[in-house]
Amino acid sequence: MNDRLILFSIRADFRGSEYGSLFIVAADDAFSATELVRNDLQRGESDCGVEIGSHEPIGTTTLYDAPRVVDNFTT
Repeated sequence: MNDRLILFSIRADFRGSEYGSLFIVAADDAFSATELVRNDLQRGESDCGVEIGSHEPIGTTTLYDAPRVVDNFTT
């Protein structure tokens, strides 16, 4: 495990809806970050019809010991 994780901003759009979510994720790479978002959405009630939009690196962190979804916001 790296001692430093990359912070990603990931947008998830809900097809057929005006709503979406913005996730902040700490992960090793963009693929891992998007998979964490998909897994998080599958546990919730909004796993159907979700499309991952953008995934942008926004910084690095040493605050987390393992990759994880740090927070999310519904827009």
